[in-house]
Amino acid sequence: MSSTVADGGGQGASKDSPFHNTSVAGRATSQKLERRGETDAVEERGPMEDPLCMTTSLGNAREGFLGFASGLVAGIIGVLTGYPLDTLKVKMQVYGSGSRVALLDESTGRNPVRIVRQLFRGVLPPLLSTGLVQTLNFGVYDNTLRYLRVGREEQKRQAGRQSRGLEEREEGPASYHGPNVLPDFFLAGAVGGASISIITCPASLIKIQVQTATSSSVTYWTVLAGMRRKGLVAGYYRAFLPDVLNQMVGRGVYMCTYEALKRLLHPSPPPTLGTVHEPPSRLHHQAQPLYQRILAGALAGVCGWLCIYPLDVVKSRLQADALAPGANRYTTMTDCFRQSYRAGGLRSLYSGLGYTLLRAVPVASVILPCYDATYHVLARHLDE
Repeated sequence: MSSTVADGGGQGASKDSPFHNTSVAGRATSQKLERRGETDAVEERGPMEDPLCMTTSLGNAREGFLGFASGLVAGIIGVLTGYPLDTLKVKMQVYGSGSRVALLDESTGRNPVRIVRQLFRGVLPPLLSTGLVQTLNFGVYDNTLRYLRVGREEQKRQAGRQSRGLEEREEGPASYHGPNVLPDFFLAGAVGGASISIITCPASLIKIQVQTATSSSVTYWTVLAGMRRKGLVAGYYRAFLPDVLNQMVGRGVYMCTYEALKRLLHPSPPPTLGTVHEPPSRLHHQAQPLYQRILAGALAGVCGWLCIYPLDVVKSRLQADALAPGANRYTTMTDCFRQSYRAGGLRSLYSGLGYTLLRAVPVASVILPCYDATYHVLARHLDE
């Protein structure tokens, strides 16, 4: 009897013996308890103590810089591409489309060097600030997209844990690389736009003051001195509200339209998962022809400007009036809307639209494809 019990409890037990089934069931129960204990231990010590999660966190920190670096490259190229037409746009906005104020000073004559200098007058502030502005804008935009992806997948993971009763430990990194939905791109663009308004507002005021100056005595330093005399709100941050609205709505529409058009022009379904540093929406469009990206960028730029142009006119007029001697012509954003409409009707709120759209096409068709390409190159470098 004792030998039978010993055999049944050992590895040599017969498959027909009831002790064999009991042994198998015992080992299965033990393994399940071990897996449950491992999962509970991970939950108790937190994700940062899990080696897998620590590696993922380091990867997330590194990929968080991709948008910032890509935005810097794209922003500098965009400023140099569109600035001459931006100068013409601002003069049309301030002086009106029917005005005979010379778009180019008579002193330029037909001298090409002087014409180029006139068209690029005031380029220094946006060129210096664009590194910070576009780095911040695209960096916040990209990380907002990632935050929305991770948050959505985390909700799915939590629901999965509850349905499984934590019976299995999940494998794989704790970040989600699935595609974003289109509203994510609008929200991310709006958040990115809002984040740069504190920089774009004073930079825009300096640029507009220099662009619209009728005297060569107006320089960056004289404008800065005038802003300092006016104070923080009336000087540096004149027209801050329309600038914030401009950036949020314009960039939200801009980025959402760009992504929607890329998907429309290249409608093949993206894969379920991306790589460590690139979501499937980006991987999917790597194979997209360049002309489709350029077309999507150009149309996105046009759509973005059409949505906000009257507000941009008001912002330009408020900022051009910021350093006027004595009382300002416009007191508030609403007052500027009202006076502009009374003076020229709806048409006055679209002065310079042609120059703006003409500028938007080359700039947007360069910036966004350049941003995508730079992002892809840097992401591949991180993956290697």
